[in-house]
Amino acid sequence: MKHRNHHRKRLLLKSILIAAEILCILAIAICCIREQPRKSLGKAAAQMEIPEIAVSPPVSKEPQAPKTAPKKEIRFEPHCVPSTIPENMISSTEIEVDGTVLENIDEYTPDSEITFGLGKDYTKTEGIVTFRGNNFRDNAVYGTAEMKNYTLTGKWSHNTGSLTSGSDSWSGSGWTGQPLMSKWPKEMKQHMNMYDWAKEKDDLVEVIYACMDGYVYFLDLESGEPTRESLNLG
Repeated sequence: MKHRNHHRKRLLLKSILIAAEILCILAIAICCIREQPRKSLGKAAAQMEIPEIAVSPPVSKEPQAPKTAPKKEIRFEPHCVPSTIPENMISSTEIEVDGTVLENIDEYTPDSEITFGLGKDYTKTEGIVTFRGNNFRDNAVYGTAEMKNYTLTGKWSHNTGSLTSGSDSWSGSGWTGQPLMSKWPKEMKQHMNMYDWAKEKDDLVEVIYACMDGYVYFLDLESGEPTRESLNLG
């Protein structure tokens, strides 16, 4: 009996060892199978060009500060020509601050920055409200025109007078010859001293002409008809 029991124990132990070996072999095989696709994928990824994917950031419900427009560089470099070199025109220059003449002008620093803004930002008014349009004096027109024959013809005219003092007389509109023009908003025209028909004309463009006879004239660009009484400056 003892011999049989001992024999059974040996068979049982041997079976357990064999089962353990089989389990180890299976575990190693499974690990090898799982590792092989990883190595293949890594090799393939190294040979492929992976496209970049742009991911949009999540939309925030919180109010955000408005984006400021980038500042545009203004290529503005005033300079003299040989005939207008300052040394040929000016013998000396001085800077006076609060009644005191500075000994060294290089030491002067203005209280605020001196800047020259973009011409298109000079005014939002529809029209020409300064000599040649803006702070650069480079845009003496406003709007667009359909040019077919590229010729100028007279549409209407308006008479002006002259101003005389002693033996000197002045007439015309000066060397610039340029009027100001404005398409006033209808609400603003109601508070002006315009004639009623001018206030009611929606597409009215008013020509404002300061002339050498001492008068400022106000005319309709389309017809030349006065839009209000002339202003006598004397």
